Amino acid sequence: MSFLLVRKEFFGCTLFDSSNCNRFHLNKEEYTIFCNTKTLPNDVFIDLDSKKIIFINNELDLCDNFSSPNIVFFEITDKCNLNCSYCLNDSNKNNSNFVSMEDFKMIIDELFLFGVQELRLTGGEPMLNPFIFEMIEYASNLGMYLSIGTNATILNEDSIRKMATIGLKKAVVSLDGLPEINSVSRSEYYTFYKILENISLFLKYNIKVKLNIVVSKINFKNIKDLLYLIEEKSLNVDIFLRRYISTGRGTNDFSITSDEYSWLCSDLSYFINRGLVKGHAILEEKKISRISLPFYVNSCSMGQTAIVIDSFLNLKLCGFLEEKLFNLRNKNISDMWIKINSNKKFKTHSEELIMEYNKKYNKNTFCYAEALYGGV
Repeated sequence: MSFLLVRKEFFGCTLFDSSNCNRFHLNKEEYTIFCNTKTLPNDVFIDLDSKKIIFINNELDLCDNFSSPNIVFFEITDKCNLNCSYCLNDSNKNNSNFVSMEDFKMIIDELFLFGVQELRLTGGEPMLNPFIFEMIEYASNLGMYLSIGTNATILNEDSIRKMATIGLKKAVVSLDGLPEINSVSRSEYYTFYKILENISLFLKYNIKVKLNIVVSKINFKNIKDLLYLIEEKSLNVDIFLRRYISTGRGTNDFSITSDEYSWLCSDLSYFINRGLVKGHAILEEKKISRISLPFYVNSCSMGQTAIVIDSFLNLKLCGFLEEKLFNLRNKNISDMWIKINSNKKFKTHSEELIMEYNKKYNKNTFCYAEALYGGV
């Protein structure tokens, strides 16, 4: 079953189609008409006959932001089977914290009723959480769009088939280069071939794949070789180049310069010009609404359309930021969202820091974490 989530907003509502992750905004008049007649504007294409419609009103009437984040990145463990050299969470084999199924249900129930539409399970390596399948099925059955951020090294066909059956829609897979390059950052040579095998299996079972490539000194001269291989194998994946940001185990020794990033864009022009590669500062998708919104939608989702919850249930604005704002055992999501959106001091500070960083280093970033920690 697919769902249409209808979240009330100050300006009207946000419609979310859980089958394809499409999102539309309606103004107040259109929202009222839809509530009364189940009629959509002509330019909003959703097959209502195939949807279970769920109306959500969290009673927050924010005039300068959405009434809820769209997506939550939930780090369901800090344990990982790899030891990547620049892991933003310092995840490793010796860590042992897992989100329990009881805590997961408590948090997800609250998030869903508050209006969160997407859930990405991350880590660490989320497949190491013993409740991973139950978590996917539980959140999917509520109506959320489910994705997983994985290194894809401990999966097999049975586990991928099962995840497809219980509601997983998308896999975000980390891969930084061909075997010799990937093994430098990922610490294991064999992982490359296992990752490619599992990418093919995800696609076989109609799970979309987004390939995350972290750009660093280690791989930026060799990314093109990986992209040619992906094309040669006809793997229908979205490819995204991510900024390297020196948090966790990462250090500035891995960061590339602006000139090196410009060289990379030129080196990948064959792929970029065909729209096959996107990324930070490369064909970043503009967030365009079909209606005029009463506030600006930032390029960076931090604290506006996305939040992060770590494996200890601490809430953060961004996975790259070390600051933990609240613990969800002690605070509810509504109080948290109100406080975040009323923190004008933080918003002003982050905007000033980004402007200063861009001017000093001749950059054009919207990323607060990049401006705070440096990097591409």
